[in-house]
Amino acid sequence: MQKIKKIYNSNFFFYFISIIILILISIIQIFPDNYFFASGDASQIVSFKTWFFNNNSAWSDSSIEAGGLGIHNTYLFEVPYYFLINSFSELLKLNIGHQSALHHFFFYFFSYLSITYYLRSSFNFLNLFEQHVIAFSYVINIVVYYVYFYTWG
Repeated sequence: MQKIKKIYNSNFFFYFISIIILILISIIQIFPDNYFFASGDASQIVSFKTWFFNNNSAWSDSSIEAGGLGIHNTYLFEVPYYFLINSFSELLKLNIGHQSALHHFFFYFFSYLSITYYLRSSFNFLNLFEQHVIAFSYVINIVVYYVYFYTWG
């Protein structure tokens, strides 16, 4: 009985189970061959080097045509994010369709971490199990997913 109680109170156990489930959810959502993500002003970068060195964006290839809105701001988080995706893709030798699993996993995983941190710091009366269930429920909520990938990308 004490072993079960120890596992129940183990933060590592909840993280491990949640990460396995998030990996499986991400893998299920791999795009078919020759498909990539595009939504609103956000689109999946096919070639990081070309995108970065040409300063292209989803609006226009030319900052003149886009009225100054076509180039990305190198101080925003899109450059490190896409660099991270590109690095993992090259390391794991993923094609463009398989990169979608990375996009999904990073969204799910970092959302999960941020919500568990928030719950721990703001709602310390919740036990570990409750914190992880709430965080996991938030992450797999389709409305949150929609707002991130469609509205804010």
